[in-house]
Amino acid sequence: MAGISGQSTNESIRLAQSTWEAGADYGLLLPPNYWPKAVSTDIIADFYRKVADATPLPIVIYSFPAVCNGINMNSDLLAEQTEHPNIVGVKLTCGNTGKVTRLTNRYSHDQFAVYAGSSDWLIPCLSGGGSGCGVVAEAEKECKEGIASTKYAMEYFLGSKAGVSDERAFSPRKPSRRVGEEKRKWVVEAMGHLEVVEGGL
Repeated sequence: MAGISGQSTNESIRLAQSTWEAGADYGLLLPPNYWPKAVSTDIIADFYRKVADATPLPIVIYSFPAVCNGINMNSDLLAEQTEHPNIVGVKLTCGNTGKVTRLTNRYSHDQFAVYAGSSDWLIPCLSGGGSGCGVVAEAEKECKEGIASTKYAMEYFLGSKAGVSDERAFSPRKPSRRVGEEKRKWVVEAMGHLEVVEGGL
């Protein structure tokens, strides 16, 4: 599942098309959010439909108000998107168990998958009938340490595979700093088993 979020319909379509061509199975798409007062429910619905119309990549809606200027898609809007055959689920990083139960009461996993967007509320999501978030949630241990730790994880686990050897490519933007040696060891230990899991997929 690749992130395809852009601040315009055209940008998101281009990202969806390029990730499909690169072999992605799904696209994870945030709503447009640069100017939240101008983003109505109708605009959000139209945005998702147009992106889903323009690409064969199955779309998973990404509900994450904390990074979207507070845009919080309600369960009615999410349910409306299930009518599109290329919109296949939602990742709820809003922590709203009411949305989980309302959606899972109406749709099976195969019709519209409902995932917890954070391991912190995996159990409430599962108890509400959601599909969970799985072992990948283990990666949150290092991601929640900040962008510098996440960048180092990318460098260590993916850099050589992607043919990127210059460590500057994985440095966080200033004023953030690269993680020190002790934190690097911890990142590798915390995420090492996930490399094995991913390699077996």
